[in-house]
Amino acid sequence: MKIVFAADMAATAANEDLFINGDVEKITDKPILEYLAKFDFRVMNIEMALTETNDPIVKCGPNIKASKKAINAINKFNPSLALLSNNHVLDFGEAGLRDTVEVLSKNSIPYIGAGENLADSRVPYILEQDGKKVGIYNCGEHEFTIAGENSWGANPYEPLVTFDDIAELKAKCDYVVVIYHGGKEHYRYPSPEVQKRCRKMIDKGADAVICQHSHCVGCFEDYNGGKIIYGQGNFVFVENINEEAWHTSLIVGVTVEDGLKFEYFPICMSEVGARTATEAEAKEILDNFYKRSEEIKTPGFIQKSYSDFAAKMIGGYLKKMQSVFDTNGEYNMEMITAMFNYFTCEAHVEVVAQGLYDIFKDEKPYWNYQDGEIAFKL
Repeated sequence: MKIVFAADMAATAANEDLFINGDVEKITDKPILEYLAKFDFRVMNIEMALTETNDPIVKCGPNIKASKKAINAINKFNPSLALLSNNHVLDFGEAGLRDTVEVLSKNSIPYIGAGENLADSRVPYILEQDGKKVGIYNCGEHEFTIAGENSWGANPYEPLVTFDDIAELKAKCDYVVVIYHGGKEHYRYPSPEVQKRCRKMIDKGADAVICQHSHCVGCFEDYNGGKIIYGQGNFVFVENINEEAWHTSLIVGVTVEDGLKFEYFPICMSEVGARTATEAEAKEILDNFYKRSEEIKTPGFIQKSYSDFAAKMIGGYLKKMQSVFDTNGEYNMEMITAMFNYFTCEAHVEVVAQGLYDIFKDEKPYWNYQDGEIAFKL
């Protein structure tokens, strides 16, 4: 039994026409398609709404959607399961999410991670072959797309619920793989809290946890008999972002035998999608992946690395907090929206808390905004 996991996939201005026309040979190259085809099951994160509606929700960050006709390309990847617990699936409201699940269902593509309410969004999926059962569970951090008790949305990570869900799924399956949509974007290591969270998932019965959302290749650790991958990168997500991290990724293959055996297929973003990494690129991607995986074994490394990262980020957060009121003393709703995200999304909460803690303890007295142009000392 062989399962492949492809990370964030979204049609953008660079390739929506190709998605609509079903031109997967242009979106990706032949080696990628051949690699995906050799697996029994293909699990893919659909990080967009598939809808014709033009009514975006209020949020910070982009609202991402594609025409329902983009299913023409998605179909040709032959997905066995679509993952929907992410921070874009509700970008065009409940109507957009309903359209998304409708078009997936019409094309016989099962999905998990989102639904018409919280209970529906939590339902996992079981892949079965040759007497083996592998349960797939999908949850994500709190942003703007989370389901409510009686409203459509994505399945949130909830410590009082998620761990029980994983344990219950393991009781029904030989193996469980959790796809966790979370962590700080563009950060290649686990934060202290993300590591605790993912390790607890293993303790509760998961055999593997694969973190998506960071848009970059991170690292991995073997923990208590399980595998945790802290950052897979994108699958197909073309954006004009001038960061090397965004443009290299891994497709993760899993063979189910006596346990789970992992393999990694390096890819790079192209102008319209993804391409197979050259031999030199693949070596660099994997060498750095394994190097970072060794680094996080060093006691104190994860905390120090994250503290240094928070030191670089906190100035930008504080600067925005100063802008909550406009020049007339009224709420700046754009900044209020950002504040809502900062104080509800686990990744933002942690980086702000770490940055403020280190200021409070005066462990990092000098702080620079992200653009490096302003420094201040409290």
